[in-house]
Amino acid sequence: MPSRIPDLQIRLVEASTEGFVVADETGAVKYTNPAAADLFGYTSEEMLTLRVEDLMPRENRKGHHALRQSYHNNPEQKPMGTGRTLRALRKDGTRFYVEISLTPLPTENGNWVCALITDVDEKVKLHQENEALNRKLSDLLDARTLELSQTQQLYQAVARNYPNGMICVLDKDLKCVFAEGKSLSELRMSGKELAGTAYLDHLPDHVRTDVRNLLEATQQGGMHSTEVEHDGAWFQLDAVRLDGPNKGQLLVIEQDISTAVQALKKEKEVNEWMSRFVSMASHEFRTPLSAIGLSADLSVRHLDQGNLPRLKPHLAKIQGNIRHLTSILNDFLNLERLETGKLDHSETRFDVLELMEKIVAESQLTATGDQLIHLHVGDHVKAHRKVFSLEEALTGILSNLLSNAIKYSPDGTDVHVNLDRSDTEWKLEVSDEGVGISKADLPHVFQRFFRAESTQHIPGTGVGLDLVTRYTHSLGGRISCVSEQGVGSTFTVVWPVNHETPLP
Repeated sequence: MPSRIPDLQIRLVEASTEGFVVADETGAVKYTNPAAADLFGYTSEEMLTLRVEDLMPRENRKGHHALRQSYHNNPEQKPMGTGRTLRALRKDGTRFYVEISLTPLPTENGNWVCALITDVDEKVKLHQENEALNRKLSDLLDARTLELSQTQQLYQAVARNYPNGMICVLDKDLKCVFAEGKSLSELRMSGKELAGTAYLDHLPDHVRTDVRNLLEATQQGGMHSTEVEHDGAWFQLDAVRLDGPNKGQLLVIEQDISTAVQALKKEKEVNEWMSRFVSMASHEFRTPLSAIGLSADLSVRHLDQGNLPRLKPHLAKIQGNIRHLTSILNDFLNLERLETGKLDHSETRFDVLELMEKIVAESQLTATGDQLIHLHVGDHVKAHRKVFSLEEALTGILSNLLSNAIKYSPDGTDVHVNLDRSDTEWKLEVSDEGVGISKADLPHVFQRFFRAESTQHIPGTGVGLDLVTRYTHSLGGRISCVSEQGVGSTFTVVWPVNHETPLP
């Protein structure tokens, strides 16, 4: 080292924990302090046999001569590597990061350069690890954002096309995060209006507690369901706790099951109807069949004895009971057609007066003893007897009303049929002088299988008036009954006037 460098400065450099390396214009190392020798893994003597290029990785050596020459052409004190990393090479071949500051050092032997070398390997590696971690976190965040976006899009695609209901996603406070579905559009609401609002606040008071209990149970895990009723409609709520990117949230599916509930109710009614039918049929069919069997046996006996005149009453009983069985079967066949929608609803052009006269004549044949049926027709009917209407329905109404009037009236009494018409509606009345109906039973006479107390001793199915009611409704009309026990009954059917053509 040149003697003009003060001994104090030399001692300070020698004692420094930072590495000092002095090199000449060719890059040969002319001086190094102990810290620099330790940093590179050499002895101080070995360091003096090296060139600067020997202290850097092989791939960085190419072009370093030009950089050194450029610096010597314009020597100045400046930090190198600040803000960027430089790689250095130890004796054992390991590489590490350093920061280097250069200072020109003129000497009697030429322009040398003093390099202050700081080991920043740990700092750089820690910075690189932080950057890698940040990139990983950023990638995870991007993936999570994309996943949430895709989940949201999936919810929307499913929910917007979800029939008869709505799909909701609730946070841990049971507030709406997402809501979509056809029921919302029907209510002219949007999911944005529900976002952030309490889900329970949108429910009727009488179901709120039950739904809260269901949701709180779902937060603990599993899937839970319940059915709630509101304003005559039924809804099924299914709730499940979500995992994955939506962990902690609840998925709630509302579905309008009113149609299914009504179908189930209808099925129960049909099952009850069938049960009551079997019970009724076992009684109503047994009696006429027994009578037919007995009359047939007696007829054979009289035939064998040659008593032909005595066959007639037994054959008449057989015919009567067969008509009764046929009537029962027809009632149930017609009822089944109405239940399954097989009634012919096509309007036809026919003569209503001729139809009424035909039905009255046929019913008169079934009357017993001295019973008579009287048909009364208003003048307005005669002028509008050709109509477009449901002929099958009108036939079913009058046939069943006359059958009941004859069956529940004693011999020697009359049955009256009155048909009239106004400008807006038809009116049909069937009156009898029979057993009548009590005030307690009167509200129930149009219910299927109902039998009034006063008629229990008379065979019947309780289906006829139910059929009449259904036929009347198919005409868009209404039916009523006025009755007094022991005096008789009057049934009135009214239906609107349809398109008609007066008889020429």
